[in-house]
Amino acid sequence: MKHSPLLKFVCLLILAMAFSIVFTGCNKSNATEKNTEQQALALVATARTTRESSAQSVSFQPLSFSGLSNENDPTPYPDGYLPTLPPQPTAQPVVIQPTVPLQIAHVNPVEPTQELIPIVIVPTQQPDSPESYSVSASIPVSGQVATSIPKFGFPEAEPNPFVESPVEAPAAQPADPAAPATATAVENAPLYTPVVVNPKADGANWRTLPVVPEHISKTAMDIYRYGVEKMGRNGRFFSKIGDCHSFENVFLGEYDYQVGSYTLSDSDLYLEHAINYFQGAFNSMSYAVSNGMSAASALTTIWSDPYACNYGESALLCEVRIHNPSLIFINLGTNWVVGTDTAVYEDYLDEIVFKLIQNGVLPILTTKADNIEGNNMLNQITVAIAQKYDLPVFNFWAEAQKLPNGGLDATRDNIHLAAESWPIRSYWALKVLYKIGHDLNLF
Repeated sequence: MKHSPLLKFVCLLILAMAFSIVFTGCNKSNATEKNTEQQALALVATARTTRESSAQSVSFQPLSFSGLSNENDPTPYPDGYLPTLPPQPTAQPVVIQPTVPLQIAHVNPVEPTQELIPIVIVPTQQPDSPESYSVSASIPVSGQVATSIPKFGFPEAEPNPFVESPVEAPAAQPADPAAPATATAVENAPLYTPVVVNPKADGANWRTLPVVPEHISKTAMDIYRYGVEKMGRNGRFFSKIGDCHSFENVFLGEYDYQVGSYTLSDSDLYLEHAINYFQGAFNSMSYAVSNGMSAASALTTIWSDPYACNYGESALLCEVRIHNPSLIFINLGTNWVVGTDTAVYEDYLDEIVFKLIQNGVLPILTTKADNIEGNNMLNQITVAIAQKYDLPVFNFWAEAQKLPNGGLDATRDNIHLAAESWPIRSYWALKVLYKIGHDLNLF
């Protein structure tokens, strides 16, 4: 069958149109898919941009504790900062109907008659440190008085506000005798001029001196009286300079009433006069006493307590300023560096004694039980300085010779005192205090 040219043309035209429709439809489908992928990528990019924008807009402000008590301080973010977030959509309130009855704890209100004692904040360490302050407070709890609140910090356990804990009342503390109102140092008072009584003293007779001085010289009495009357020194307070052998629990501390661990024989009851007169000084912590303290250390600022002493103030003068003593035991020499020329010790000790006399404080020089230097030269120098300025000597070395192993601890290094020697040394030092007080007509 033959087809006319017109019919063939029409058939070809129809076939071409059909192919055109098919291919056009495929291209449109690919374009739509590509457009959808681009839109998705755009959405992801937008979301990323939003997060980055939000993160950059977060600013950190210092956490403010204004108006907050220690109990409800929020847990701080790292470095003590809280983030300030960008504005958020306003939350719509949602009302939830309770299905279980609420249990309300009843707390008895504070009676208006109960005494409210204000909180006292006391600095305890360097300013701006996390433990710079401690808080003492009394809180009305069923008529009882609360003990001191610990230093700022996070409690170990969450306190139960509805449980009333029993609280013990703090024990009454004795008044600090270190700076009574009647013994305030006089500012800008003229310094006392030390008197050299025996410039050629050599201390050669130090072994034969009695443990307790037989008399107190007029020179020594003048130093004491000038310090008390002209410089405002506390006539009822003595202090100590030394190493661990001068800590309160080692030297004289037992004679304070709050410690009360001493006994006196009938023949020693007269010593109660000294115990009563100097009460409060025996167990006092000296700022010139420290482990390893030497004659050189007492004169430097390196050994000064940074929380109590002034800038550039030696441990020696720091103790004089804070506790304002009229008498001071000098218990030095045990921490001498073996092999060092003992003439250096003489220079240091002379300077210590000179400064104390200038400041109206009467030094009491003590001989030591050990022989760390090998020839007992430090004891001889100690006595020589005392004789130079006509000062009292507590010759403990003479008493230590009567004790086992010379009063030293044989299980350690034969340098430290044996614990059994501590109360014996304190007992004889008490006798020295009595002798000074008796000769000065203090009791």
